[in-house]
Amino acid sequence: MPESFQDKLDIPDDIISSHWGWDPGAYLIASDIEKANNYPMIFSTYSRLLVDLNRSIGNRQLFSKYINEVDRSTKQEILSNYYFPYRKRIEEFMTRSIGEGSLIIHLSIHTFNTVFNDEVRDFDIGLLYDETRILENKVCYFIRKNLLKADENLKVKYNAPYQGTDDGLTTHFRRHFPPKNYLGIEIEVNNRFFYNGEIPSISSSIISSLRGIEELDLDFDTITKFN
Repeated sequence: MPESFQDKLDIPDDIISSHWGWDPGAYLIASDIEKANNYPMIFSTYSRLLVDLNRSIGNRQLFSKYINEVDRSTKQEILSNYYFPYRKRIEEFMTRSIGEGSLIIHLSIHTFNTVFNDEVRDFDIGLLYDETRILENKVCYFIRKNLLKADENLKVKYNAPYQGTDDGLTTHFRRHFPPKNYLGIEIEVNNRFFYNGEIPSISSSIISSLRGIEELDLDFDTITKFN
């Protein structure tokens, strides 16, 4: 929590350190990908209990129950200082890159609990995307195929544990950028890899799965069908 809010908010430490407060291992995985591939990484170190940067304005999950109890001016301060600058930085980077002729493959890294609301999520990695976007289909197929080459024991699912079209950063940017310029892929990793000390192993598999992605034929005008 930012120092300026630590005295204003009464959030138990065990809640902040739980999966309610952060995605255990997500930063480590993203950092490993950045170092291996020299991809630009944009991240935040503040808990989503302050504000969930992956939610849109108006989403009931934007603020946690602890923030919903504070006054409106404090909420606006949180949005002005932490929410909008983060999202603006990403949007400016993408707008500039697309303007220069780049095709953006946006990898949004998250982790999930093995058990949530009594549901057992018995898999390792989820690839979230919009099934109606042909290039996102192709890239996710490519990543999954290479993940299984790197480790045949991995259990990889499409659009699990959430739908790729649920409210989030990738969904937000799909509304702003055309499908031939922007691909939004969320990589959801079981957080047991963090708690078992296996982040280096799963990071290595993900990094292997991305090799050759720059050479993929992603010409939107010539790809009309994905099988």
